[in-house]
Amino acid sequence: MRPASPIEAAKASSMWQISSVDVLEFSGERATGSLLSAKPSLLWELPLVQIFYRVDEDARLRVMVPFSLRVLAADKGVADPPELLASLAVRMALTYRPSDDGPAPQLSLAADFAGILGFMHAWPYFRADIQAFTAKLGLPPLTLPVIVSGQVPELAQVEELSGPVSQRPAKLPPRKAKGASDARRRRLARK
Repeated sequence: MRPASPIEAAKASSMWQISSVDVLEFSGERATGSLLSAKPSLLWELPLVQIFYRVDEDARLRVMVPFSLRVLAADKGVADPPELLASLAVRMALTYRPSDDGPAPQLSLAADFAGILGFMHAWPYFRADIQAFTAKLGLPPLTLPVIVSGQVPELAQVEELSGPVSQRPAKLPPRKAKGASDARRRRLARK
């Protein structure tokens, strides 16, 4: 498991074209007993995203991006720890085919391509899902920020997968403990 390089991913950007984005799994749960104050500040925590990829014999690149997110509320001016409002997860599978008019795919660049561009292509779908599902859970709709490729190495790591991308790896590497670093915790003021 390692961070992907945006520089190496850029070299591979014309080698593969996206052919499908599929949501394989969505789960969401609102914390029991969570009550919203009149105007809480919403926080979100995004644990390190562990991206898995595999290159098929026909040079198709298959990428699995499992996102998880914790939504918290903090009352302005109150020193109490933030209250967990909801836990959400979306597992996505992306398939890329070799580009029709680009150079032949270089397998040595597949990890960086999957780590950076897999994350970047999945992120807008994840943002839309989170906004819709927070609203469906009776929470203020949460709009996540736009992410640029230079931020991805801080947010995700990539690893080659031996089995089908549509299945979870037999053993996921351990996730970071409950809290998230300040770089991945964002405060969003509710309007």
